Amino acid sequence: MMLQILVDLANSLSQIYAEECFRVWKPRFRCLLLGFTVSLKNEKLYTVALAILYNIGMKDEGIDYLEPVISEDNGDQQMLSRSS
Repeated sequence: MMLQILVDLANSLSQIYAEECFRVWKPRFRCLLLGFTVSLKNEKLYTVALAILYNIGMKDEGIDYLEPVISEDNGDQQMLSRSS
């Protein structure tokens, strides 16, 4: 029972992070709005390439990478800038 709760929590935290990433990426990478027209085999490769391009773009703009941080008070997850 407790193991299932932990698995569900980990799954929902992963989903929150993935949804936030795509919400931020969609305005920059229009191919995400229309969907990929490549095979599933290449889709993973393209997604990783978009992540790399996004991180390079953020570094060039002087914006630090975003990391999920879970609040110790109430367990809420927020996207906060990583301190250098």
